[in-house]
Amino acid sequence: MAASRSDTLAKTSGHKRPIGGKRTQTPLVRQTLQDQLYRRLRDALADGDFQPGETVTIRALAEQFETSTMPVRDALRRLVSESTMELLPNRSVRVPPLSAARLVELCRIRGALERLATELAAPRLAPQQVLRLERACDEMEAALEAQAPGRYLRHHRAFHFGLYKLAESPLLLSMIENTWVQLGPYLHLLFDRSGLPGSPEVHHREIVAALRARDGEGAPGRPERSNSRCR
Repeated sequence: MAASRSDTLAKTSGHKRPIGGKRTQTPLVRQTLQDQLYRRLRDALADGDFQPGETVTIRALAEQFETSTMPVRDALRRLVSESTMELLPNRSVRVPPLSAARLVELCRIRGALERLATELAAPRLAPQQVLRLERACDEMEAALEAQAPGRYLRHHRAFHFGLYKLAESPLLLSMIENTWVQLGPYLHLLFDRSGLPGSPEVHHREIVAALRARDGEGAPGRPERSNSRCR
């Protein structure tokens, strides 16, 4: 007579086996390097370190990051699969140029997502976190005075994501990051010889003032006005 399913389970229940077998016990060092490169490239895109239509090669990036071509190739493959980068016939990759309609669409999506993140984060702001935002404002103003676009954009992203992380919504944060990665290459276009237009330092100070006031609707309301400009 064949053993029942319950008998079989009873006989094997005392045998412990790691879930997923040996794969859960062996760290993949190469994969860790690929993840680091992937993250750094996404950060570089979000910070405006790449320009629209800029072409890069696997070998050049490998030399820049002082690694072999394999992890660079895998990191770029992930970016291509997300449509963040575009594969060219000669096997190099480039930052895909975006149409005006696409830029407007991304700015609208980013604005809606950031309003929600700000609304969720506002009640969680502690005094020391408000101070961090104010220090980021100081850094942005100093970068503007020094005519240092790259420095400004890094502190600009630190300001916004320092706020959005307080929303404690990983999915929402990931969606916002995806819009920044696509829009980042266009941020440098906001700069000219006179710096950024529209007094961005005033805009960010207004956000901090509204958040400090903790007036409920006021905190998410101020970022809402400026997010449509996508800055």
